[in-house]
Amino acid sequence: MPGSSEPLRLELDALGVAAVAASDTDGAGEVDLVVVDPKRLGQSVADVRCSLEETHPGVPVVVLGDAGLESAIEAMRAGAADYLETTAPAAEIAAIARRLVSEQAIASSLSGVRPGPSQGLELIGNSPKMRELRERVTQLAASDVTVTISGETGTGKELVANLLHGKRAGNQGPFVVVSCSTIPASLAESELFGHVKGAFSGALVAHPGLVRAAHGGTLFLDDVGSLSLDLQAKLLRVLQQKSVRPVGGTQEIPADFRLLASTSIPLQELVQRGVFREDLYYRLAVVEVTVPALREREHDALLLAEIFVQDASRRLGKTVRTLSTAVARALLSYRWPGNVRELKNAIEYAVTVAAFDHLSESDLPEVVQSRRSNPDLRADDPRWSAVERQHIEAVLRSVEGNRARAARLLGIDRRTLHRKLDRLAIDVPPRSRPGLVSES
Repeated sequence: MPGSSEPLRLELDALGVAAVAASDTDGAGEVDLVVVDPKRLGQSVADVRCSLEETHPGVPVVVLGDAGLESAIEAMRAGAADYLETTAPAAEIAAIARRLVSEQAIASSLSGVRPGPSQGLELIGNSPKMRELRERVTQLAASDVTVTISGETGTGKELVANLLHGKRAGNQGPFVVVSCSTIPASLAESELFGHVKGAFSGALVAHPGLVRAAHGGTLFLDDVGSLSLDLQAKLLRVLQQKSVRPVGGTQEIPADFRLLASTSIPLQELVQRGVFREDLYYRLAVVEVTVPALREREHDALLLAEIFVQDASRRLGKTVRTLSTAVARALLSYRWPGNVRELKNAIEYAVTVAAFDHLSESDLPEVVQSRRSNPDLRADDPRWSAVERQHIEAVLRSVEGNRARAARLLGIDRRTLHRKLDRLAIDVPPRSRPGLVSES
């Protein structure tokens, strides 16, 4: 992750420029930070910033210069992310670089493209693991290969299955979901494979079954490991014969479909326990895809939370628009054992009880408010500064630079707000409405 504790080695070239790339950068030549000494380039800070905006738009710039206050002010006014003396120790420059790269990462997460209702199903996230998952789904969607999707409860395994079905070009067949863990044992065989009229007491009409309903499309067996060994044997026969015999029937009926299955416990582990057939395991495990847990997805929790806030606010008729800094801290601190599903439920609850146009930490469920679940995160973690800066800037924009109103919305006094503005180097937007006297 950008901003890790690994030291950054910065070496200025002959012109006094160092380009810094995060350790997990995928694209060749991708730059996350630029450290530059304008005097060695023979240019002003403004000229350097202008040139960099053409080649590396939005990338933070650290300017090196003399110890004069005027030079520092000039650099910051020209848009530098930070200013250091040219004699500053390499370790200090590296520490600043790590902080800025980390802040850039969280800012990117929070400003990512947010899907609207018309965009349909998507795997949302900017973390490397989610980028890899999207690429994997795109590759597998073009084939009919059997895929087993593993992951913790609430990670979105059914969404992955839906995308594997829906992204296949020209696929007009049905997508049939079978929740294996919720089918009553006494009805499971009939529900899956169907039955003929009179097959058993109460079978007044014939039932085709869910397996036959997927003919020509996709059958998704959710939580396949909960099927009994007897049903596993019958499912294996269906997969081998590409046909199904209804309960009470004597004829084989064609059932050709693509099979997708999901499990929250690795199937190989279930085989070792003796509760899953090894031969069926090899039929299902042609390709295995793992959906990452939310705690493994870096800052995706904030991006998802912003989306869930918008959706819940619209559905519930609320005016909640964003998260407070305290909420962002709580979301990043919590471990999310229920993953994305738990996050969505927590945000929906918070929007329901929210009294203002932003969520406060007190709006969250109590279990999320507690940070004891991740005690290693500190209040001075660089991620908090990035979140706090973005939130304060958003509030200031919403009140057109009125510091008194911004302080009230933030729940702090004006003196505290002024200290935060100085510490975070926040520029207050100009007042735009005529005829108002500034309260700041």
